Amino acid sequence: MSQELIGISQAQFDNFKAEHKKVFCIEIEGDDNQILAGYFKRPDINTLKAANKSLKTDEIDAGLTIYNNCKLWVSPEIENDDMLKMAVLAKMGDIMALKTATIKNL
Repeated sequence: MSQELIGISQAQFDNFKAEHKKVFCIEIEGDDNQILAGYFKRPDINTLKAANKSLKTDEIDAGLTIYNNCKLWVSPEIENDDMLKMAVLAKMGDIMALKTATIKNL
């Protein structure tokens, strides 16, 4: 793999890929202009159900449910800074982009 990993080793990344198949990296610039990262898996149906329960009353709580259940590894700076975490939450919707299905009348 030719991508540059941030905060984790190639072995850790390979383990994530072996266990979860799809692994996504969300990068964000920290306060000191350092690039920070978080590695996430796709949400499973139970995570989506849990998030959906709170979606109508608290969108942030729904996002945090997905964040916490899909998180494989996150830079400590992101974990400890709510504004950085909110920026990551905003990008997590891209992970959950649904595939388009079609139906055919046979």
